[in-house]
Amino acid sequence: MKDRWKILIVSIIIGVVLGLLFLFLGFSFKEVQLRSYGLLEYSFYHTVDQTQSVRYNGNYLVGLDYSFITYPRGLLHHCFTVNVLTKDKSIISIDGHFVGQLI
Repeated sequence: MKDRWKILIVSIIIGVVLGLLFLFLGFSFKEVQLRSYGLLEYSFYHTVDQTQSVRYNGNYLVGLDYSFITYPRGLLHHCFTVNVLTKDKSIISIDGHFVGQLI
């Protein structure tokens, strides 16, 4: 009778350890979305290693304390409005559109 309890306790401990292992392993994967670039950031200190390369879309096993800073791939569009004061003290609104690409 005692051997059955030992087997039950050992199997529960092994099950909990394996469950925690798979849980931590599952949270260690990070994803870079489609049409995005990802730069790996250490989340605790919010630092980026400058020797690393940019990651493309996909799933990466990076660890629990890392995350990705994502940037869109392709052309970036940014509309802006600026209110300026002219020489005769009248306010003029200037609309602009900035288009750029990250390299």
